[in-house]
Amino acid sequence: MKLDPKFIVFGLTVLVAAASGELVQHSDRYFGGSNQSSATAQQVAYAPAPRFDLENMIALSAPVEENAAGDDPQAGIVLPFAPLAAGEARLYSPGAIEVSRRLAPLDMNFHSPNRVGADLNQYGLPCEPKLSVSVAEAAMVVLSLVAPCRPDERVEISHGLLQFAMRTTNTGVVNARIPALSRVAAFVVRFEDGKILTGTVTVPDADEYERVALLRYGQGAMQIHALEFGAGYGDAGHVWAGAPRTPGYGAEGRGGFLVELGDLSLPASRTAEVYSYPEGQGHDSGVVRVSIEAEVTEANCGQELFAETLQPGVDEQLQVADLALTMPDCSAVGEFLVLKNILRDLKIARN
Repeated sequence: MKLDPKFIVFGLTVLVAAASGELVQHSDRYFGGSNQSSATAQQVAYAPAPRFDLENMIALSAPVEENAAGDDPQAGIVLPFAPLAAGEARLYSPGAIEVSRRLAPLDMNFHSPNRVGADLNQYGLPCEPKLSVSVAEAAMVVLSLVAPCRPDERVEISHGLLQFAMRTTNTGVVNARIPALSRVAAFVVRFEDGKILTGTVTVPDADEYERVALLRYGQGAMQIHALEFGAGYGDAGHVWAGAPRTPGYGAEGRGGFLVELGDLSLPASRTAEVYSYPEGQGHDSGVVRVSIEAEVTEANCGQELFAETLQPGVDEQLQVADLALTMPDCSAVGEFLVLKNILRDLKIARN
């Protein structure tokens, strides 16, 4: 009997299909594992991955229109972009309101930390102010004041005859680097209500620096200019507020440096400038010519400026000199007044 090829092909197909069914149904018998875990793995492998694109992230701050149509929380909401396709991740709930609108009340109700109790401020920080002083390079002192219940408050700082005023930050902090005028350096901080804090530190190398200071009241138009060893204006040896150098420059014995103290933005401000030169440490010897200059501005023209100078006398004790300067009228705006012989020149000897 001769078989038709069509029936042969059909029989082979049925046989292969049956064998495949047996293999899938009893795969744990032949290959180990469970059919259930295999199906789960297959499902995870084909699950669409979440999509986090820039358009969806920006949508967090996009406006959303709402109405009260029906009880469906999604009813009446107009999305600022097309809905995501099935299987894609959403970055926010469709019923959420605009994020910036929810945060606005927090910004409106923010207040700087202030006293809310006898011992703690609104952030739970102790209200009692603390003052610390420590020694830094070039016979400088680091003054740190922490007063959590006294934000944005004026404080008067004095170190002997050196006085200036600063403002606490919005968290009640003041940090300043102050040249030590004596080996035993005492500091006093006075608050607006009269409360006083004190601190003292020993500065071993305080006597190794020559210092001169200018204390200013109100407009800080007057400035110290130091010309080291024959330097001219604008040269490397010209030290002033526009080219003050750093204390490290003096600590290395390379030359003098200038420090500005105080906050000019305060009403009735009190500020200071201190020029320091390392005595006996420098690589040069000679004379440092020190002068005071004042620029005529629209804010001070025709007015009288007041200041004080501090400089060691013949007995090495600091001496105070009052300084009053009547500024020219406003036709001289932009000009400079040079006050010589107010501060004595410094004679520097090299060891």
